[in-house]
Amino acid sequence: MAEIIAQNPKKLNTLLRILIIVVVIIIFAILGYYLWKNQGSVLTTEQQPEISSFGQALPDDFLSGLPIESGAVLSTSFNATYGEGNPVQRTISYHSQKSVEINFEDFLNYAISNGWEIINQNDANSGLKAFYAVKDKNELNFTVSQEIATNKILVTITYTESK
Repeated sequence: MAEIIAQNPKKLNTLLRILIIVVVIIIFAILGYYLWKNQGSVLTTEQQPEISSFGQALPDDFLSGLPIESGAVLSTSFNATYGEGNPVQRTISYHSQKSVEINFEDFLNYAISNGWEIINQNDANSGLKAFYAVKDKNELNFTVSQEIATNKILVTITYTESK
């Protein structure tokens, strides 16, 4: 066989190419298997939040003094807890009798007067207004919008408390 290869360098080049291709395929197969095994373990160990619903009551330790109008009935009220030492996210939503503009101004004034730093504010659209604020390591997200189908004003407040 060595004599045939020595006499025909084209066969040597062809065999070398085949050998390189086989080695590359083996390397990719091993690498793919390794990544697949490790990705599977990452997906199965990721912690899922524990959701606690509060019906029509405010979640435990929700912000106090919010300008929520009297008589508002909460349609959403829950905590999302991601385990010891991780932030706790508390969310409420309700339909308001006030306009989008009045709700936005009330909550923005509340945030500013209570020491929240407004990081992002979107008030260009008359049917949707929102802001994002931080204080210490905590976060406040506020959104008010007019629902298209019902014309109702929906207020959503999310307070994320870092632990």
